[in-house]
Amino acid sequence: MGTKILRVLLGLAVGLLMVSPPVWSGGGKESASVTISMIHANLREEQTAVSQAWNEGFDKFKKDYPNVKFDEEVLRTTDLETKLQALAATDALPDYFQLKGSMTYDFAKNGAMKPIDIVLDKDAAWKNIYIDGMFDEFTYDGHVYGAPKMLAAVSMIYYNKAILKEVGYEQPPKYWDEFVTMCKAIKAKKGIIPVVAANAPKVVLGTMWFNDICEKIIGPAWFPSIAAVKGAKFTDPGFIRALQVLRDFYVDGLMNEDTNSLGYEAMFQYFIKGDAAMFIDGSWNVSNAQKTFPSELVAQTGLAFLPGFKDGKGIYTSIPGASGWANAFGRKGADDQKKRDVLVALLKYTTGPDVFKRVFELGDIPPTKMDLDPSKMGPLTKQLFAMLKQATIRPIYDTRLRPALIEVLHSGIQEVVIGTLKPEDLAARVQKEYESLYKAQ
Repeated sequence: MGTKILRVLLGLAVGLLMVSPPVWSGGGKESASVTISMIHANLREEQTAVSQAWNEGFDKFKKDYPNVKFDEEVLRTTDLETKLQALAATDALPDYFQLKGSMTYDFAKNGAMKPIDIVLDKDAAWKNIYIDGMFDEFTYDGHVYGAPKMLAAVSMIYYNKAILKEVGYEQPPKYWDEFVTMCKAIKAKKGIIPVVAANAPKVVLGTMWFNDICEKIIGPAWFPSIAAVKGAKFTDPGFIRALQVLRDFYVDGLMNEDTNSLGYEAMFQYFIKGDAAMFIDGSWNVSNAQKTFPSELVAQTGLAFLPGFKDGKGIYTSIPGASGWANAFGRKGADDQKKRDVLVALLKYTTGPDVFKRVFELGDIPPTKMDLDPSKMGPLTKQLFAMLKQATIRPIYDTRLRPALIEVLHSGIQEVVIGTLKPEDLAARVQKEYESLYKAQ
């Protein structure tokens, strides 16, 4: 997915694998009474376009299929990851669940879930609405295991235009050293946090920050080599340097001192109150910001790429992106003949064209080849759309690498920023875990 997303946007105008695969018809609304177990992270109190559209589709399904009951558990994303890992380890995944790309290898290899190839192949019109490459994260041994639910660009700067103008900048600079200079000016003149980071869940610094910083330093050839076990190492100088960049930014007081204990929602409050000039987050927050930020702040909020490095091998307009999450079926539910057709229908109601149309109407970009009218976009969505037109999409590490490896990296980054672990020592720790996990591949 290292190609220009511009080509995707210009073109914009989800089978079970068994010894004897069943024919999934999609079911009728008179389906027998069944109870479907499910776990997902589409919290109703969230204002993201993806969660809202998913819940609308789910509500419509429940109205159309009154005989189907649900044993539903809704968790925040970080808690969902932990719960799914525990359930998969005991072959107890629910009938329907939200699958992270990085879980595909372990879950599929261990037979904890079933592929959806037959579902896709029986409905080409549904399958073909997806942007090319959207199934890659959810494919194992040639079979697709999940229906992508979103298109996420995970690293972008949300900045207060008025604050930047006060220190002489129209937008964040394109190079890291100049960005640091601007942040120091904000701290000196305004006495506020230049960039607030909420790293209590570990993913903010680990994914939204580090992933893109590393790519821009180390270049596009490194990660494919890591993923394919072709020689690149986590002890390579560029990887260590990216860790040091995070450490230096923290030491310079350019992010909040409590970053490792600050919760995700609290990060936005710093920005809303004017106590922080910027935060780094993914594209999914665009729709949330347009709905929950004061209108005056929405008008003053800009989006920008993270800075590049003058001597880096990557490019300024690169951004980690993918679907990241998909909807999938656990093995036991998929093996239950009474549930199969119900699960197919549920998948289409929650991951089909109507849902993706609503995702766009609610202010986000869907993972599909659909006509998108810029005149119907909110102000931040327009900026996002413009960014993606010129972006080069790079891999999201934590949707492509094994969860145990990502846990070592993300936990270690928490230690590195506060100085209890040296960058080179974390790199060695991650490399050791990598060799242990991938030696059999």
